[in-house]
Amino acid sequence: MMNTKFSKSWMSVIKDIVTVSIFGLFFVMSFADCYADQQNVASKAGGSFFNRDWMGYVPIVLVFTVFYFLVIRPQNKKRKALEEMIHSMKEGDCVITNGGMIGTVTENDHKERYILLEISKNVKVKILRSAIAKVGESPQ
Repeated sequence: MMNTKFSKSWMSVIKDIVTVSIFGLFFVMSFADCYADQQNVASKAGGSFFNRDWMGYVPIVLVFTVFYFLVIRPQNKKRKALEEMIHSMKEGDCVITNGGMIGTVTENDHKERYILLEISKNVKVKILRSAIAKVGESPQ
């Protein structure tokens, strides 16, 4: 039996590493900025490309970019795939709900928010479409 406490996916490990790296970068940059302010103030008067005030926003933009590509974008892809799977669902398909119920779709009107799910012989339950987690997986 696998210990679920330590079983993380590689994507989760990468997200953790990137998060720690970004916070470390902010920490180092905050001290670097203080150190740079103490250095030759007269040289700042002319100003080079890297001494501009807007360079302080680069790490923030970088964090949001990484956050978008590691968190938001994959989540949107999963959501769209689930919506497509639910939309393509038809009567007779086996579904698993978010609550863990397994059953067969008996009535599926695409105009309605609900479907009728048979979870046992002559036991039918009306559930929301949004409560469906997986379509097409058999309980056997």
